[in-house]
Amino acid sequence: MAIFQRIPRETIREQFTHYGLFLGIVPVYVGDPDGECRVAVRNWVPEWTLTAAQFLLEQFAALGLIDYDGFMIKLTGKIEGIAR
Repeated sequence: MAIFQRIPRETIREQFTHYGLFLGIVPVYVGDPDGECRVAVRNWVPEWTLTAAQFLLEQFAALGLIDYDGFMIKLTGKIEGIAR
């Protein structure tokens, strides 16, 4: 959980390359967006928000209200000082 077990800066810089928003509401760190697409909620955001957003997305898709074809993440910026 990113509230109590915050991700250290070094880990963020090593594993993630971008900031983003999952479904436009949940702030996340994104690593390798063109490949593996690692995702973790940002520090100070509860982990359950990612799960809740995913659940709501699947429910809307099951009702046919939206077309769902995988993860929907908007990249909002690059993480500066990446150690690569």
